[in-house]
Amino acid sequence: MHSLFRSHLARLILASALGGPLAHAQLRLSGNVSGMFTDSSGGHTTVSNASDGSYDYFQSGVPQHSGDSPTMIEFWKQSFTDIGPGLVADNLFKITNGRNLLGTTADSAHFNLNLELTSPEASTHVLAIPFTINNTPNEPNDQNVNDNFSISAGAIAPFVIDNTRVQFSFSAPSDISIAEKSSMYVGSLWVRFTPVPEASTFAWGGAALLLGFIGFRMLSRRQREAAV
Repeated sequence: MHSLFRSHLARLILASALGGPLAHAQLRLSGNVSGMFTDSSGGHTTVSNASDGSYDYFQSGVPQHSGDSPTMIEFWKQSFTDIGPGLVADNLFKITNGRNLLGTTADSAHFNLNLELTSPEASTHVLAIPFTINNTPNEPNDQNVNDNFSISAGAIAPFVIDNTRVQFSFSAPSDISIAEKSSMYVGSLWVRFTPVPEASTFAWGGAALLLGFIGFRMLSRRQREAAV
């Protein structure tokens, strides 16, 4: 009886293991990351979004001297194919600190990032990404004083594909200091997977517990009978 019980239990545990985590390890995602700037705050700001999502930019400020460029935030569409957990897209934004007259640069920008999955199933998810811009004075003496930028965005609401919880998150420095007339690439998109137990997993677990309980009852009864 003991060997039969152990044999049944071993088969249940093996079947449960084969039916669970191995299925999740094969998940791969394909799609693209696009988006658009959503506003043009201030009288010296221009927003441009390509109709196909390939290139968008936010431009703001009045250049201090002829030949200087205004502040810009630029975005290019990126695609990904058969990716697993980890980095999905990097250097999503190029921020250029223009040399502007004080008070002419917008103090914020807003971007809606669109995550468009194409495989293993089609779906679209949106993440709002707000930028804060601190335009510093360049006078007196025509100094080059770094402007400060910050990005506060978190994660896309998780969803489930193929019994796997999929979580996309955005990361960028919380405080970005950029020298006048210089640029910096920032912003990364990451994904992680968390297996979601299937109904069969609970069934196997319940069966294993039931079998263990029955085995325990039978063993206890045999021990009582032997003691009599």
